[in-house]
Formats: sequence, C-alpha cells, structure tokens
Amino acid sequence: MASKHSSTRQQARSARRRQDAAIVVAGLGLLFTLLPLLLGKTAYAPTFASAAPVGWGLLALGAAGFLWLRYQRRASVSPWKGQRMGDDAPRRSHKRRRKSGETDRVEPSLFEEAGPGIGLESRLAEPPSTLPPLAAPPRKPARSPAPAPGEVSTRHQLTPRRVAGTLPATASLVPERPTAWSVAVFEAIEWRRFEAVVEALFQQAGFETRSKSHADDDGLDLWLYSRHQPGRPVSVVQCKHWHGRRVGVDRLQALSGTMAARDVRRGQFATTSGFTPEAEAFAREHRINLLDSERLLALIRQRSPEEQQLLLTLALENDYWRPTCVSCGKKMTERARRTDGSPFWGCTGYPQCHKKMPMRLPA
Repeated sequence: MASKHSSTRQQARSARRRQDAAIVVAGLGLLFTLLPLLLGKTAYAPTFASAAPVGWGLLALGAAGFLWLRYQRRASVSPWKGQRMGDDAPRRSHKRRRKSGETDRVEPSLFEEAGPGIGLESRLAEPPSTLPPLAAPPRKPARSPAPAPGEVSTRHQLTPRRVAGTLPATASLVPERPTAWSVAVFEAIEWRRFEAVVEALFQQAGFETRSKSHADDDGLDLWLYSRHQPGRPVSVVQCKHWHGRRVGVDRLQALSGTMAARDVRRGQFATTSGFTPEAEAFAREHRINLLDSERLLALIRQRSPEEQQLLLTLALENDYWRPTCVSCGKKMTERARRTDGSPFWGCTGYPQCHKKMPMRLPA
C-alpha cells in the first residue's frame, strides 16, 4: 500500500513538472513574438523580426501541451468521491462508529466542579428573572374629533415649534411709503433697490451699464461703458447699503486692487452711509469717486422731474423694504428665533439656502 501511494505522488510531481515546462515554452514563444513590437525602429528590431515565426510556434506548442496535460489530469480522476482510477475502494472513515446502546458521554463542566446543585440541569434551567416588570406601553393620543360643519380644522396648521418661528407679515415692518426724494428713501429701501437706483442714475448720465450677479466674488456691482467705446469699461461701481456704519479705507483698497487687476482707471463707490477721513484721502489719491446719500441726492436733484419720478418709482418697486438674499437672489421672509423670539430675516429658499440677515425694526 505504501509503495502504491508513493508511486501516485511521483506521478503527480512529474505531471506538475511537465505543466511547468509547457508554461516555460509558451512564455518563451510570447517573448519572441512581442520583442519586435517592443523594440520598434531600433537597430535590433530586424534581427528579432525573423524570430517572430519561431515565437508563434513555441507559443502554440506550449499552450497545446499545457491544455493536453490538464485534460489528462482531469480524465484520470474518477467521478466516484474524487478517487483516482486504480486506487482502492473509498477510504474508511477514521471516526469510530458508535456501538449499539452506547450513549454520549458528558464531560464534567465548571458548573459541576463548583459544587452540588449546579449541574447540567441547573445550567439548562432558566434562571429566575431579577428585572422589574415591564411598564405598559404609552397609549397613543386620541384623535381630535372632526370639525363641525362650518368650522375650520386646526390639525395641520403650522405652529411656532413646527417651523422655526415664522412670523406673519405685519404692517409694523412696512415703512411709510415716501412721496419725494430724501434720505428717508435710502433708509426705507433694501440693498437690491439701492443698486437699481444707482444703475439707473448712471444710465441717465449717458453710460451703458452691465450689472453683476448677486453672488459675484470680486465685489463689483456695476460696469460702466462709454457709448463711444462699448467694448472697454471706463469705470466700475461698488455699492454698500449700510445703516450707521461708515465705509473704511479697507473697502477702498480692495476696490483699487480690483481696478488694477481689471485694468480700469476710474472707480465709483456708492453707499447710503458715509466715509471715514482715511477713506476720503485714499479715494482722492487713487481716482475713486465717492457717493454717499447726500451726494447721490444732489445728483438726483439735477435730473428733470420726470427722471426723478422714474428713479423714485424704481426705488419703491414691489416689496422695496423686504431684503433680497445675497446668496441665492430670492426674497427673504420674517422669522423669529426659538430661544428669545427676536425677529430676523430668513431666506425663502430654506433649507437649500441658510442665509440670515438682522432685522432693523422701524422706530
């Protein structure tokens, strides 16, 4: 029996060696076949080009030999329990068969060694529960009765806890509508209406304008073009609708840097507030024209009554007092904080847009 098993192992080793030899022959054939392609137009390419047929022959010979050896190995295996042809009957199991009447032996466990009364029976038995009894599940609240005919159901109405403090549009938030141009107009309108008035004012002065988007990164709001040179901007305008805060020199320095980057020689800075003395001095040295509320009103008074009325209508268009979101360009709505109930402006594009603005209540 031992000699038969040793001969079987020798046959298996020789079969593996033959397969390895077939793989080597196929690899050499592949190498001789690909060398002319890898060498390209070098000096050695013609030499190895003549060896390409030899490579194809070796590749075919090695592949055919490998497949034939694999086929012989599979054919030598018996379909009965994986035994090879010529081997003995299926090997007997080394497991000892259980004799008739023999029962399973249970080894003593740690529970049995601990003392009497803690054996296999006590281990399988369910221990007494020491947990408190489960409380009864809470009952679902009863549904509200259906409204009587003529009544309005309040079941699906929004409450301050469901929506983050949505406030109704009250008349106290709407300022008194101005009837003539004054500083009160700039105080009442929102920032987008202010930019529209500044743009229309330059259009009346003879400039062609191009407004920028609400989400522009360079801080510029308007581009001014001359009618004689429509393709080249002659000036840029930046607008700031601020209340009680003067424009500092840092804003003008940023505008001057943008002018230099865009190759624009003159700039305009319009605001509803004022400028610091440092900003005034910087503007005079860097060809920046400053327009606060008083200077804007002086320019508006130079227009004809029809043009002044057109500018006032443009300033008070639609919800002129309701601000526009600086991120997405949508109108904002009144909201209140859950903590203290203080009002603020929230974007109507929520939850896509989370922009907020402080609310300035009228006096």
